[in-house]
Amino acid sequence: MIISMPDTWKHAKDEHKAYLSAIIQNFIDHDIPKAQSPHSKNFVISVRRAILSNSRRQMEWSIHKLLHHRPILGAANYALLIKDLKKIFNYSRFRDKPHSKLPCPPWNAYDLCRKSTLTTCPYCNYNYAHTVFKDKKTGKLRPTLDHFYPQSLYPHLGLSLANLIPSCYSCNSSLKGDEDFFKTQHLHPFFDREAISFACAHPTLDLPRVLAEFEKVRDQLQIKLESATGCIRSKNSIGIFALTERYEKFTKEAVDFIGGYLALESLVGNLETATAKNPGERLNLDIPYIKSHVLRFDAQYYRGYPLGKMFADLLNQFNRRTKP
Repeated sequence: MIISMPDTWKHAKDEHKAYLSAIIQNFIDHDIPKAQSPHSKNFVISVRRAILSNSRRQMEWSIHKLLHHRPILGAANYALLIKDLKKIFNYSRFRDKPHSKLPCPPWNAYDLCRKSTLTTCPYCNYNYAHTVFKDKKTGKLRPTLDHFYPQSLYPHLGLSLANLIPSCYSCNSSLKGDEDFFKTQHLHPFFDREAISFACAHPTLDLPRVLAEFEKVRDQLQIKLESATGCIRSKNSIGIFALTERYEKFTKEAVDFIGGYLALESLVGNLETATAKNPGERLNLDIPYIKSHVLRFDAQYYRGYPLGKMFADLLNQFNRRTKP
């Protein structure tokens, strides 16, 4: 995870909770879908609050409770419980079409994703996570929904809102797959602070020398990813999503951005120096506005830009060095 977005589902919480509550109540009251394991109903009742919560602690508690059943039930009966949970919390049905047999308005993955506040994949921050839905037959696309805790292992969380992360196909399917984030900790976009940062480095020169000789050394610059000190979650996230290898491909974009920023800083500095010598002709310029529009990047909204976290970190790194 590169960007943190705790409010991703703030516009969808009520509707999704109503949908998920109806599924649970339908199973408890009417045994729909029909359970094969005699333990399924008691388990769902016992973890109902966790399933409906937006809490990592509650979700992980429910996983502990599920795993506690495995040695008690034995392999065959545990497999039946898992099979029942997959039918009850049927993500495939939610993914493809509305559930028309529930006492609540139809609701599916497209409806949910249209409410998302995310615009880029939080795991890599360079693919978009847009949703387009023109009508029921044509013109629809949405980000994939990653199950932070895999539904194949913990199917009772298959529809839990805090377990559904809008993400790109590369991060979700090509890289993460069914990796068990319960056993091996990783950064969660809704609950963890941002703990992966970017910096520009030269193999031998320090940053002041890079600034002084930027045009000469720009082809030798490298973009480094750094995890927060002692943060195993950030190190694991860099590894599972191949972030170091993937961001090596964006070295040119990073260096071009730095070059554009330094050129703009020089231009603005010369303009301010010139106008300072002639106070009567001083121009009323909105410098931050000019910078954001020339760079086509506003650092305070970096989460909404592809590569935005990288650009914001580089801007911060070089801004500190160019200011007295």
